[in-house]
Amino acid sequence: DAQNAKKVAAKAIEDEADRLENMRKADHVREIIKDQLPDQDAVEEALSEDWFSMNKKRVLDALVEDPEEQGRVKDVLKQHYVQLDELFKTFAASGSS
Repeated sequence: DAQNAKKVAAKAIEDEADRLENMRKADHVREIIKDQLPDQDAVEEALSEDWFSMNKKRVLDALVEDPEEQGRVKDVLKQHYVQLDELFKTFAASGSS
């Protein structure tokens, strides 16, 4: 029916306007905090340093012997490194209590 089609079209236009407004807001926030967002090169460097530290005493080799499997583990850590780093900082800042 024509009236229903108009409602659907109006809703689609409203949804698109909302989506564009949200994108504009997100871009604005990203611009404001861009210096605080993680740089991918810095993340990779930090992960490499942490990976090296974790394996100084061959702990990783003892847990995961297969080099290919270690690579997959490292890839997963890389995907979640920023979140894990922030979580670690939060717990470290909370002290031992």
